[in-house]
Amino acid sequence: MKRLIHFSRFFLPAAIISTLIIVSGIVSYIVHERQGLGGFNLGVDFKAGLMQEIQFAPQALSLRYTGPGNARITFSGNAVNIIVTGTSNENITHSFRFSEFLTLSDLIGAMREKVAGLSAVLSAPFDTQSEWLLENAQSDPQLGETPYVLHYLAPQSSSVDIADVRDALSQLGTVSVQVLGEGSERRFMIRMEDDEKTGEIPAEKVLSALQEQFGTGNVV
Repeated sequence: MKRLIHFSRFFLPAAIISTLIIVSGIVSYIVHERQGLGGFNLGVDFKAGLMQEIQFAPQALSLRYTGPGNARITFSGNAVNIIVTGTSNENITHSFRFSEFLTLSDLIGAMREKVAGLSAVLSAPFDTQSEWLLENAQSDPQLGETPYVLHYLAPQSSSVDIADVRDALSQLGTVSVQVLGEGSERRFMIRMEDDEKTGEIPAEKVLSALQEQFGTGNVV
């Protein structure tokens, strides 16, 4: 035997209850606004602010360029390139494949030999694999008299505790930290709302706070 449930009989009471909830919410919002208590309590994802991806990795080497024209550095998967422009030849690309120059020591030697005016200082162990180099998306790829720092990350590196990252940034206000990829990649997405006093949180403040906690030059 079929049992019939007449849902329509509950329509009116349900509509009345829903209306009361909506009206009470609107009244509460208006009262809080007039009393200066603020409106909706939006999370950091719904406020203007900073969204930045960072990665913890030690320094590999630093480059300086004092030669003719302008030079910049790029990565192309399995190689690092030094592109020199503004010279008599106008555009020269020096490509250094990781499969050909296995260690950072080999790579630096080749760079010094092939690119006039380029100097390099090694920070990592000389036998560090060149394929472990990371592209620094936060820095201008232009090379000049100011040292340009490259970082590296060995496979299966120990992970960085997300609690330590949150602790380092807690002084800057409300922060949301999310792990990206595997723990050995040491990558995080950081979201922070605007500073109430200045209306902004420069990325430099975030990097400064992280470097103070994890060491200068270890944040990409």
